[in-house]
Amino acid sequence: MGINRVSFFNTLYNEIQKRENIKIHLNHEVNEEELNKFSENSDLVIVCSGSKSLLSSSFEKKINKKYPFGCLWGMIPNEEETINMLSQYVQSSKEMFGILPSGKINNQRMLSVFWSVPINDNINIKKEVEKISQYKKFLSASLYEDIINMDFSIAEYKDIVMKTYHKNNILLIGDIAHAMSPQLGQGANMALLDSYLLYKLLSINKPNSVKDNLTI
Repeated sequence: MGINRVSFFNTLYNEIQKRENIKIHLNHEVNEEELNKFSENSDLVIVCSGSKSLLSSSFEKKINKKYPFGCLWGMIPNEEETINMLSQYVQSSKEMFGILPSGKINNQRMLSVFWSVPINDNINIKKEVEKISQYKKFLSASLYEDIINMDFSIAEYKDIVMKTYHKNNILLIGDIAHAMSPQLGQGANMALLDSYLLYKLLSINKPNSVKDNLTI
């Protein structure tokens, strides 16, 4: 299952607004100094700000390297063509074209579309998009037209493995803790699993301190 950040955020935000005991601050970037202040005044601080976040700079990493490849990426609304599965078209290890259903935005079902590219300073988006034509036979005419006229962005990715996922009462979850290839389509799902595991640890070990639970 693909999860789009916007639709996922909207789902969480709508639920949070129903609860008076939860405060949320939008459009506010947290720096490391502020993170440490949160840590001093909180039982637990959870950081889930993505693979490019600077908030993990004080955490030791086993692996922290950019992938040599990235992708052209974009989203389009599509009600008729959206099916509940990831579709990937490959030619050995040289090319990959993918379409991933990614939830709803403003009640419209969305498709994420990606085309893998090597990351360098000479990426020609127009020429890369033209290469998608060889997969035209797998798509409806309307979907193909929508895709080749999309506004694609260039996305770069990292492989990240932390030596430890917490420091005192600060815990990293999601891509900031264990980023992986986006072609797997599992980044958001792994973050949800992190959240579920944390919930289980805190529920089962209530008498213990937060720090004890994090080291189990």
